[in-house]
Amino acid sequence: MREQGLSALVGIGGFNTNRLQPYLANTNGAGGAVVFPLDSAPVYLGVGWDVGINFDNARRGIEPWIKDTRASFDPIGSVGEVLEERGLKKARIGVFGLTSAFIPIGGSSTFPEGSRLMEVLQGAEIVDVTTEFGLTMLKKSTEELALVRHAAKACERAAKALVDECRVGALEPDLYAAVGDALAREGCDTSTFTLLMTVEPEAMGFMGGHQWFYPQRQPKALEIGDVVEAEIFAWYGGQDSQAQISIVIGEPDAERLHLADVARRSYEAGVAQIRPGVPFASVWKAMRQVILDAGCWVGSPVLHSLSPVLLVGEMNAGLMEANVHPSFKAPAFVPGYNDEALVLEEGMVLAVEPCAALGYKKALSGGAVIVTRDGSEELNSLPVHMQVVR
Repeated sequence: MREQGLSALVGIGGFNTNRLQPYLANTNGAGGAVVFPLDSAPVYLGVGWDVGINFDNARRGIEPWIKDTRASFDPIGSVGEVLEERGLKKARIGVFGLTSAFIPIGGSSTFPEGSRLMEVLQGAEIVDVTTEFGLTMLKKSTEELALVRHAAKACERAAKALVDECRVGALEPDLYAAVGDALAREGCDTSTFTLLMTVEPEAMGFMGGHQWFYPQRQPKALEIGDVVEAEIFAWYGGQDSQAQISIVIGEPDAERLHLADVARRSYEAGVAQIRPGVPFASVWKAMRQVILDAGCWVGSPVLHSLSPVLLVGEMNAGLMEANVHPSFKAPAFVPGYNDEALVLEEGMVLAVEPCAALGYKKALSGGAVIVTRDGSEELNSLPVHMQVVR
C-alpha cells in the first residue's frame, strides 16, 4: 500500500474461484468484503453464516487473524461505513476486479457490484490495483509454500483416484466423483471447480466440464479407445495447485504415443529452464518450440503462474496451420499480464502444463513446480506421464 500510495485496500467478493477472501481473510467469504486500512486494523464484512463460522471457531479456540469481523448482508455498503469510521472516505483507495484480465485477481465485479462500489466510494480516489497486487502475490512465503505443497499432494492423490476409476463402463460422473472425493479428503475447497475433462479420443474443446449437462445427453460410459484428458484443481488455504493428465483406455496407438512423448519432452524442457533470474517468457518459449518442432499445435497455455494465474504462456501456436475445421482456427496470443522482461524469483509457483495436439487429438502433461534458490522443485510425478489403463 505504501508503494502505491494507498490509504486502504478493498476486496469485494464474487462467487468465483479467484475471490480473494480465502487469501486475505482465511475465510470462504463468498459475497463478503475485506477492508485493509494502511494505519489501522483490517475489517472483514461477512454475511451471517461466515461470521457465525468465525464465532464457532473462536469457541473451539481458533482465533481468526482478522479480529474485527462484522455481519453484514450489504457488505459493499458496509465498506463505506468502515471507511467513514476510519476517516478514509476521501482517501486514495485500492480496489480489485474493476478492469478486465485473463483470470482476474480477486474475482471480477459484476456491473451492479461495481456500480454500487463506485457509489459507496464516491469522493475517494479509486485505483484498480489488480495487477500490482497479483505481482506481489507471486512470490510465496515459507508458510504459503507449505500450503502449496499440500495442495499439490492433493492433486497427486486425485490424479491417482481418477486413474483408478478409469475402467471400461465407468461413467463421467464417476470420474468427477472420484476426484472430488480425493480432494475433499485432503481438506481442499471443493465448492470451486475441481476438474475439467474430456473423455473422447478426439475433442476440440480443451477440457470443458460436466459435458453431459449442457448438450442434455446421457453421461458417456468409457470404452476401449477412449482417452480421458483432465485438469485437476486443488484449492487449499487460499492457494491453488493444478495437475494435467492423459489416461488412455486400452493400448495407445503410435500417434497417441507420439503426442504423449512430445508433451512430456515439452514439460521437461520447461522444468530445465526454471530457476531464479530466468525470464518467464523464455520458459514457455522453450516449451512451445518442442511442440512446434514435432509438427503439433499448442493446445494449452503451456505455462502459467499459480495463486494467482497472472503470468500466462502463449496459447494456440500452430493452430492456424493445424488440420482442424476452419471455424476453430485462431492466431496465437498471450493472455493475461505480459511482461517479456519479468524474471522468475525464488518462491514463485508455476503450473507447467504443455498440451501437444494433432488435429483433434491431444496429450497433456502437467504439474506444479516451485522456483527454488538454485533451480526448481517438482511437486507432481504421476500426472506428468501418460497413464494407460488396460
